[in-house]
Amino acid sequence: MKFKLYLILFTCFFQVPNVFGQVYHNQNVNFGDKYFQTENYYTAFLFYTKAISQGIDDHYIQYQLGECERLMFKYVEAEKHYQSVIETGKSDYKKTILWYAICLKSNGKYHESIEYFDAFLSNPDAELTDKNLAIHQRSGALMAIAEMKKPYRSYDLQDLPSPVNSKESDFAPIVLDNDSSIMISSGRFVKKHEEVDKSLGGSMLDYFLFNKSDTTWLKKQQNDHLLRTNSPYHEASGVFNTDKSVFLFTRCNDKGNNKAEIHCAIYATIKKNNSWSDPKEISRNVNLIDTWNAHPSLTASGDTLIFASKRSGGIGQSDLWMSIKSNQDWINGWSDVVNLGPKINTPNNEMFPTMYIKENRLLFSSNGHDGYGGLDLFVSEPGKYHKIRNLGLPFNSAHDDFHMSLGDTLGYFSSNREESFGLDDIWRFNQYTPLGRVATIEKNEDGSHDFADVSGMITAEKPEDLKNIKLEMQEENGSNIKIIDLNKKGKFVINDVDLATTKFLNIRFPNEHFLSPKTYKIDSLNIRLKSTNIVDATIDTSTIDIGGVVVNKVGKPVEGATVRLRDENGLELMLTKTNEKGEFLFRSLPSNKKYLVTTDDPNNKIKDVQTYKNKKGVNLSSLEDANKGVASRIEINSIYFDFEKFNLRKEAKETLDKILDSLKKFPNITLELHGYTDGIGASNYNVKLGKKRGESALNYLIKNGVEAYRIQVRSFGKSNPVADNNTNEGRQLNRRVEFFLLGGVKYNEAAQIHVVKKGETYYSISKKYGMKIEDLINLNGFKANEYLKENARIKVQNLNKIDTSKDLVFENVQESSENRKESFVENMDYVVRYNQYKKGIKYRSSLDKGYTVVLAENTMFGIAQIFNVNVEDLKKRNNLMNNIIYEGQVIQVSENPEVSKSTFVKEHIEKMSKNIDKKFTSYTIKEGDNITNLTAKFKMSIPEFWTLNPHLSNKLVPNTMVKVKVQ
Repeated sequence: MKFKLYLILFTCFFQVPNVFGQVYHNQNVNFGDKYFQTENYYTAFLFYTKAISQGIDDHYIQYQLGECERLMFKYVEAEKHYQSVIETGKSDYKKTILWYAICLKSNGKYHESIEYFDAFLSNPDAELTDKNLAIHQRSGALMAIAEMKKPYRSYDLQDLPSPVNSKESDFAPIVLDNDSSIMISSGRFVKKHEEVDKSLGGSMLDYFLFNKSDTTWLKKQQNDHLLRTNSPYHEASGVFNTDKSVFLFTRCNDKGNNKAEIHCAIYATIKKNNSWSDPKEISRNVNLIDTWNAHPSLTASGDTLIFASKRSGGIGQSDLWMSIKSNQDWINGWSDVVNLGPKINTPNNEMFPTMYIKENRLLFSSNGHDGYGGLDLFVSEPGKYHKIRNLGLPFNSAHDDFHMSLGDTLGYFSSNREESFGLDDIWRFNQYTPLGRVATIEKNEDGSHDFADVSGMITAEKPEDLKNIKLEMQEENGSNIKIIDLNKKGKFVINDVDLATTKFLNIRFPNEHFLSPKTYKIDSLNIRLKSTNIVDATIDTSTIDIGGVVVNKVGKPVEGATVRLRDENGLELMLTKTNEKGEFLFRSLPSNKKYLVTTDDPNNKIKDVQTYKNKKGVNLSSLEDANKGVASRIEINSIYFDFEKFNLRKEAKETLDKILDSLKKFPNITLELHGYTDGIGASNYNVKLGKKRGESALNYLIKNGVEAYRIQVRSFGKSNPVADNNTNEGRQLNRRVEFFLLGGVKYNEAAQIHVVKKGETYYSISKKYGMKIEDLINLNGFKANEYLKENARIKVQNLNKIDTSKDLVFENVQESSENRKESFVENMDYVVRYNQYKKGIKYRSSLDKGYTVVLAENTMFGIAQIFNVNVEDLKKRNNLMNNIIYEGQVIQVSENPEVSKSTFVKEHIEKMSKNIDKKFTSYTIKEGDNITNLTAKFKMSIPEFWTLNPHLSNKLVPNTMVKVKVQ
């Protein structure tokens, strides 16, 4: 949008960083930089794109493309470029995260944008002005989320068709003789202006007139020479006085090649004898020399001009100012200007003022007040500037919304929202509407729910206003089927809504003007879907498990399908994903209840649903089995917490003391803690609170003698409630920590604790305990770029539980036994000959039909950890006398594999023959390299990097040579 661009060049919201410190040996990049510095973003974009087509695609060009797209207001495209830079891990451009967050917000991704605003604000090196911008933009995102809870009023909003809107910028509508006669500014190409605007592309801006005849818009023919306002320069954003005898408008032109900024000034043309005069620039009091002045608006009397200007003495980058006309001279009669003050003007931009004559209200656009994204439309009452209100939905969107003009019953405004036909479009709306939409209620995609109960509460600033509204349930075809009254507090209940067709729940207001304050808000809304497809789990047992299989249309199991568990009223309790066999399992569910199991994809269906009984309580034999390493997961009593608290209550400590007894009596079992909250509050906050609750229990157990490595804490926040969050009793049951005593290879005595000494590395510790670096990283759950700290307690392979005479010499055996490996050539325990591995044939270590293939970095202990199998069971299933395994060897992991070993080997060789060889090369570590960006750059996993480079210390040292994959 050209005028918007011209207004905010060099402002803090769209300031252009100095990133031209590097020199490229590519002419297209250098030309792109040259045009970018002179704000010819469209031309710069073309050169950067051409450089990429030549194969020069690095983080600098991606950043510059993001800058060009953002400054051309193409937020969707800009978001992708900034994301590309962020994914490289490059820290050269400190504002990337800020611009990315702003683009996310401008694309309607409010929750995600808040995360990135928080990330930017956590940077101590960020400049104060940028932090203030991030705080303001974050506040707007929160406001947008809250505003979306209000009833949505459509106002019959319409994007005007061609010829009014074109593929270029069409904006700044002005209502003429009646509601259906308008004048707009447009950048569409005409013969008169064939040159391209280098800033954004498209033609120079001109005025165009249109009139609506019945249902068709046509160009309006006039013989009064109004369009002589058009020139070889830009014209846009104007206003008529009340009797349509004077027209004030903005004209912009270049000052010259050495001047970066566009010069804009306010002009006037006067109608005499049914003909408009040649335009003249108005008083220097308004058009101050060497300043930018635009967007004139007049009060009803016509003697007060309100306009936008970037002159000194203002509050922000562009402020709204006013000037009073002291005589009848429209050209020179304007007095000194006055700033409208800090209630309207902000440190950012205010522009496009419009006076709504009937109600004497000021409409304007701003990116300085809390908004949905980009420019938003606001309303203020003159003389009461402390009352500034965002017009909200549907007038504002995540994109730019600006310049509103009102007729008698219709209104028009400009927007580049996602649904627009061109770069900027003219949108029309009704100023009055009696109806707002509360909710759309329909069947799930899987068709599993036939009815719904709907309840909620609507509030208003003035309680007496609730008497003036009604609720109505509307059929998809538009007919009303039910009118619902609110009680005195605004509450309502609608039972058994038949979902045979889509239903709309509407709120009917008095026939109010769109500028009336939106005092009504949906305080709560609960839709409970009901179905007859319910699993009856009324079994006499303490808990149950529910499992089954998800298959597609042809009956093949679906891996990764989402499966949801609901109570019999349709309230979602938890969800899970299917494994590679399409299986799912919900564990430890309260019995004597009914459950509904659904899957999200309508192309899939659930079959073989079964209910499994669990034993009542925890008996001694199950704990003994877990202590011996038998795969076990035993749920025990939960503990509960007060609202928003994480300190342990007295009864919680009593429960923990019982858990202590079990942990001390059975030293080889471990404990998993799940922290939960009730449903009140934001998800991120609740996840943190759930973690604090789990850590409170963990700290108590450690303080009383339990080794820290035996305890794992996970936080699920407000997910997986066990009771209804709409009641006090239910919320109390959901504020809990659940406990699981665990057995099996991941939690048995095969691990022990090692205290890290000064100078020890991943490599030295792995070698000491006969492990591979990958095993050490996986066993401890080390994160990317995590360094070993002195005196840290980490888990390692327990030397007392393995055959040290064989396993500790494993590395030497592997290095000196090529002949032994060759002797296994015809043995079906191997996938291919060893010499084929030497040629670089690689494959993933994964479970396939019950088997896995040993990689060079695998040990028996590591495979057991990866696939959650006991080491002794692995040895027994594979007829192994010890823990020694070899690269390329096939290991049976599952007790009952799907095919024979010979069949698996044959199929696997066929797969491997199609793989592309992956070779390795050397790379010299540079300043700024870290594990995250290095492994991302060469598409390696972190364990793979450490395994290839066992000579490294924990920290990457510049100028050190390392081994990486060839890309």
